[in-house]
Amino acid sequence: MNRAVPDGLSTYVGIGALGLALCVATGCGGTLLRVNQPDSLRPEHPPRIERVQDLGGLPLPSLGPISAEHSDGIYTPGEWIALQGQNLTLQTRVSIGGQPAQVLGALQGGGLLVRMPRGVVPGTQPLSVDNGVGAAQVGIATAIYAYGGDAQGGAVRIRRLSGQPDSYVDSSSFDLAFPLARFLALSPDGATLFVLQEPTGELAASQPSSLTVDPASPANPSSDKLRVSELVSIHLGAKGGPQVVHRLPLALQGKPTGMQIGPFGQLVVLQARQLTVIETSGPGHIRPLSQLPLAAPNEERELIDAEFLGDGQLVAVLEAYTNQLHLIDVHQPSQPQRIGAVTLSQAFEQPYSIDLAPGDDRESLWVLQGPNLRLAGKRLLDGLSGAWRDTKALELRAAGQTIGQTAVGAAMLPKENLTRLELIRLSGGALSVVKSVPLPPDVFPFFVQPDYRGSLFVSGIHRKNQFTDLDASLDGVLRILGAVKNTAQLGVVLKVGAETGAISTELQGVAMYYDLALLPSGHLLTSTVRLGAGYIPPRVTLDWGFEVPGLSFVKLREMANTALKITDAVQRLLPPYRYERIGVQ
Repeated sequence: MNRAVPDGLSTYVGIGALGLALCVATGCGGTLLRVNQPDSLRPEHPPRIERVQDLGGLPLPSLGPISAEHSDGIYTPGEWIALQGQNLTLQTRVSIGGQPAQVLGALQGGGLLVRMPRGVVPGTQPLSVDNGVGAAQVGIATAIYAYGGDAQGGAVRIRRLSGQPDSYVDSSSFDLAFPLARFLALSPDGATLFVLQEPTGELAASQPSSLTVDPASPANPSSDKLRVSELVSIHLGAKGGPQVVHRLPLALQGKPTGMQIGPFGQLVVLQARQLTVIETSGPGHIRPLSQLPLAAPNEERELIDAEFLGDGQLVAVLEAYTNQLHLIDVHQPSQPQRIGAVTLSQAFEQPYSIDLAPGDDRESLWVLQGPNLRLAGKRLLDGLSGAWRDTKALELRAAGQTIGQTAVGAAMLPKENLTRLELIRLSGGALSVVKSVPLPPDVFPFFVQPDYRGSLFVSGIHRKNQFTDLDASLDGVLRILGAVKNTAQLGVVLKVGAETGAISTELQGVAMYYDLALLPSGHLLTSTVRLGAGYIPPRVTLDWGFEVPGLSFVKLREMANTALKITDAVQRLLPPYRYERIGVQ
């Protein structure tokens, strides 16, 4: 595939003229002028569509001329759409691919401004209008972008999904260079992607920054130095592919650990002991507002994830070590307040609380817990270094006996099974645990992704593996290649029934299925790290890419080429030192 409009735009309902089809596909010419239209205007005849044009996802003026500089005939989530024709009013119902689209304004000459919704399956999809008197329909070329932060590769990796079916990822690159790109957050409308880098340096308290910090305040403990990171906003609907539209340097209290955006554009950046609230009223308008410390200085704490709840003005923040879920009120983003918390389990010296995911309504969310390599992988590997050569298993209890008083320690071995999903509900302004779903104890979990059809997917890695005794020899290389060919058990994605707790294996193989995203079709998209054969066997590579399991894999970057040093490659995979997060528009 390429960047041209996909074939199939001649498949329209009720439109037979070739000239009209070309207008719908390309937008034709003409000036677009936004005007006021009375809400009381009622049509007397069925609607007719004469012209459709995508306008990009940047904010439009409330009145007057509208630029079409980002029109390219590809309709992606969050883009404005100029819909011109006859008998179209503000009460006209519009849908695209079966998803309702908001009518947000009127155009001179009898047209409407609508917004492309999320959740549309890529390909040629029907744009339908119904004005209460009749209906009309036309086909448009829709697409979505998959994206991933690549800190090690210094880029935001972006690939387009288009055509029928949407299960195949276009290999054409829309990558944007961005050193240490790490954390990702998509605006609620899908039009803007915010990307935050790992810190590029330290900032003295006396230096000016875009974020004012009082050196004497509790939010600026001496143990947490100001870290300089850059936040960029990316316009995903730009003509010819995504473009960076704004850059903002941030002075954060410590290293960032996560990022989430709310329905009203409140961007929350997490650090180990505090959060920072940033206003994002548009991709070109980003302004730091406030900070809220949630832990005292010098405590072993780490805020790891956040989800918005209720009316969109409350945010739940997960803490990894104390296993607490904090409830933060951001009705006044410039003055966030902690109004409560729920304890998920006792505190440990190692992180057990890993990830959050939205529940089936605005009042609930899921918490993923368990011994994990996502947060404690390197510390765990350091503690297991002596046992690594002598055992073929990463069983925590056996490893703990071998290691003794190492970095893992007794706190890594709780008596209760913490490998589980916890359902949390917001009621009366407070959080409470309403359900606990145990997961298999032989899995290190990574992330949880709901599929909104009564199930959740949990990615992870098996504690047992067959590669811990490999050596840097031809035999070792052949063994690993044989394992790849025979799909040995290593990475796993579990499917968990939200109501019943029933567990089945959705995926398993020698690859590591790390982060997860859900496509509009219901297919999983995985951030996959896998071993592959090089050009000259027995050369082995370690590759990272987007994968629609069972359908396609698009390689984004070669992470390692170790020749015969297979042991090094395996140790990078078990556990990996750098994790790659992904998302879908």
